Amino acid sequence: MTFRPKLRQGIKIELADDGEIYTLKDRLVGLRIGLNPASLRITRRLDGSRDIEQICADDPPLPRLQVEDVVRRYLLLNLLEGAGTDIVARLRRYRDDALPLPISILKEGRFACQGSGECCRGYNFGPLRPEDVARIEALDVRSALPHLREAHFFNQTPAESGERQFYLAVHNEQCIFLLDDARCGLHVHFGAEAKPALCRKFPYTVQATVAGIKIWDNGECARFSTSARTGTPIMEDLERLGSLLDLSRGLDHPSVFLQPGMPIDFGHFLQLQKAAVSLLASHQGGAEQMLQAVGRQLGRFIDELSVCGLAVGEPDATVERVLATPDEPAAPPTEATVQAGGLACAELCAALVQELVRGAHGVAAPSKERIALRQIGELIPMLHVVQAVASALHAPERFPLGDYFCQVADLPASDPELDEVLRISFRQALFGYRALAGLRPRAGLLRLVLTFLVALHGGRLRALAEGRPEVSAEHLDPGHMVAHRLFRRRSMEAIFYEHEDKLWDVLAALPALAGRGSLPPVPSNHADEA
Repeated sequence: MTFRPKLRQGIKIELADDGEIYTLKDRLVGLRIGLNPASLRITRRLDGSRDIEQICADDPPLPRLQVEDVVRRYLLLNLLEGAGTDIVARLRRYRDDALPLPISILKEGRFACQGSGECCRGYNFGPLRPEDVARIEALDVRSALPHLREAHFFNQTPAESGERQFYLAVHNEQCIFLLDDARCGLHVHFGAEAKPALCRKFPYTVQATVAGIKIWDNGECARFSTSARTGTPIMEDLERLGSLLDLSRGLDHPSVFLQPGMPIDFGHFLQLQKAAVSLLASHQGGAEQMLQAVGRQLGRFIDELSVCGLAVGEPDATVERVLATPDEPAAPPTEATVQAGGLACAELCAALVQELVRGAHGVAAPSKERIALRQIGELIPMLHVVQAVASALHAPERFPLGDYFCQVADLPASDPELDEVLRISFRQALFGYRALAGLRPRAGLLRLVLTFLVALHGGRLRALAEGRPEVSAEHLDPGHMVAHRLFRRRSMEAIFYEHEDKLWDVLAALPALAGRGSLPPVPSNHADEA
């Protein structure tokens, strides 16, 4: 069948109020694309009456590569008739209130509070629902908690809408209701229902998509290795969660940037997410190999879609074919590959540390992005270990590991339970919107890779401090928590998408960076004893 591209119904070319700038607008998803003179001429020819050759040949003639680039971009964004037909149909049904969204969860999703109290520290606790504020104000808190007799329970900040928003008051970077024994004062004296919804739903996050309403664990519990493997499964907890998670929230359907200048419709990315999560469930390797497999899948997805055919049934056919392709392990890394990965990882760690230091001095973060100083103090030493290992891999003669870093890097981390916990963590992260950083999947995967390295080397630091001979699953928890909490901040997220080109080098060297591969040990500055 001859491909004669035609703009999808509802796509309009609009002239801006200034009468100079044209945009292509998709009212279905609220997308706007600026049109330069060349793309405007091409777009006006997409009426279904011409094939690619004819679009190029019309007066004035247009360069074929330029035409193909515009048409392929519109295909990937489902702006042409026949592209992403199922996605578009679901979006229209949702718009017309004819599409009930099913609940979508991972089968292993569950949570049981371990009472660490860390979820009551280091956050901005809000904005609160009006009913939460009213309920707390109606309680006789000052009698139950005499030390709060003179305290204000809430802070107020102006919202973008102009209305004031309420947050739980904070003292010394922790909620004022947190007791010395790490219990919640509201919970202790008035029951769990007295707490705000944001506290009762922790650590769950919700996102409404055309694939369903996703609910997942955000990975920020301080005892993730235990809490994510015990307790009530999400499916059995839905009745309670339903009133807390706002399951009626609007649909998320942004454009996703596979690489600069290559946006795709979110519906195609959702299929990639589903395939990645499924791949992690069946993969037989360790955590490093799991992430490398996901990286290979993402690489194939980007490579194939960047040159997908300009034909009827695209890009759906390419998406389906790529995601059905079995994974094939890459060849073992060469010394040069490991050195390149070490350099890329070291540079990324240096940029992250620099941003954390700026955040500690209050330079970079707006109020709702405030980072707790204690968490910065916990994360930086872990990043220093990752950076030291990476630098030694890149240039062992210039950056030999010192004695202390050698002790950390040499600590065994071979317990299979570590990979079990990390598999759960990876699946939860890639299932939700943390698969993206700044709407970029390469940046999102790079963030997950660094989260893994911080959790692993942070686990070695903890095990060494405790005098343990090897790393256990519980030792992963501190690094896992602070990395998930701080790496999602916008100022930190920006670092990952500024460095997203480093993903492939870091992934190739990942077993060596983790110190659990078959490569020779990281060189140190130890001298052989006589």
